[in-house]
Amino acid sequence: MWHFMTNFSRVWVMHVAVYWYYIIYMANFIYDPFFEMHDVQSTVGKTKGTIPDLPNQDAKRYTLMAAGAAMAPLICLAGTIAEMFFVPANKHTQRALWLRALLFLIILAADVAPTFWIWPNGDDPNFDWSKVDYEAIYQSKIPTKLDDPDSGEVSTWKAARAVAIVQFIYSVLFTIFLSLMPSALMFKPRKKNRNGRGLINRTFAGNFPPLKIAARSISLALWCAIFLSKYLESYFFLALSFKDPFRWLYSYRLPADQCTERFFGSNLCSNQNYITLGFMLLLDLVLFFLDTYLWYVVWNTVFSVGRSFYLGVSIWTPWRNVFSRMPKRIYAKILATADMEVKYKPKVLCSQIWNAVVISMYREHLLSVDHVQKLLYQQVSSDDDGKRTLKPPA
Repeated sequence: MWHFMTNFSRVWVMHVAVYWYYIIYMANFIYDPFFEMHDVQSTVGKTKGTIPDLPNQDAKRYTLMAAGAAMAPLICLAGTIAEMFFVPANKHTQRALWLRALLFLIILAADVAPTFWIWPNGDDPNFDWSKVDYEAIYQSKIPTKLDDPDSGEVSTWKAARAVAIVQFIYSVLFTIFLSLMPSALMFKPRKKNRNGRGLINRTFAGNFPPLKIAARSISLALWCAIFLSKYLESYFFLALSFKDPFRWLYSYRLPADQCTERFFGSNLCSNQNYITLGFMLLLDLVLFFLDTYLWYVVWNTVFSVGRSFYLGVSIWTPWRNVFSRMPKRIYAKILATADMEVKYKPKVLCSQIWNAVVISMYREHLLSVDHVQKLLYQQVSSDDDGKRTLKPPA
């Protein structure tokens, strides 16, 4: 578990934080009692041909989305704490890790703190909220708009909405930053010095092979295509399709006197809707992860086919033909040089290289003994004057 938190913290951030954005944006019934009237297709509380004037709940929407995205620095904080169990506990490594953990705590606090002020001041003061039935599944009457709202409350509400928008932008920027930047390279310049300070942290959690510009561009294009397709498809087919089950389970109320249980009384069955909703959200999040693998397979196939045509390699060539031409390719690409002294036949030279590759794979425990026997070139007796000849792999 510690390994998953340390080395795959960015994967968790890319999925959990974005999934929270989708769910809260879609589940407007959590913070807006007039959500049904905001729906264009709904006829609740509306007369034909009219659009009612409804409260603006953007402050609560944006602050709740931003507060949930605080899971991004929380995940990175957990990954940093888990990293302490892997790297040596010396002065320099522990100092770097604790400093990084402190910075994550600051980011987390700055993301969550505004919500405690925005949420009580997020209701639109231009409307009368005294007649709102918060226990109802949805409101059937259009709210009354006040002719002379309190100017102080209006100013506070506008300020809360502005702070909520800034808080949401802040959370999105840090979510992107924590998704792209490896944890070992955060908040410090990457200096190539001769001493070993910080080397262990960079090697453990931020060691990536350098790529040339062309290879790096292809890699960026591949992952951009994967996540763009994944986020679009997941919103419409996972988050948006989950809106109605989420709404009815969240709004369902079972009276405590109608269900009892021997050990837990009415606490278990009266909260059964929330328990079911939790399991469904967990399953939906798992499918949200699996969508990434689906689009990875799709786009990796597309890029692989394009790369094959770019290199001049036909993807339709059977493996049997590729394998049968392997000795000629070894001789042409490796052995045939201008200053080569021909003492052995090309087939003998190719067999030695091929056998060396197969034996090395066996020593690395990549092949079993049975497979090695079938893949080696072997000398067998021929029918012509008792001479020995090379038998190709079966």
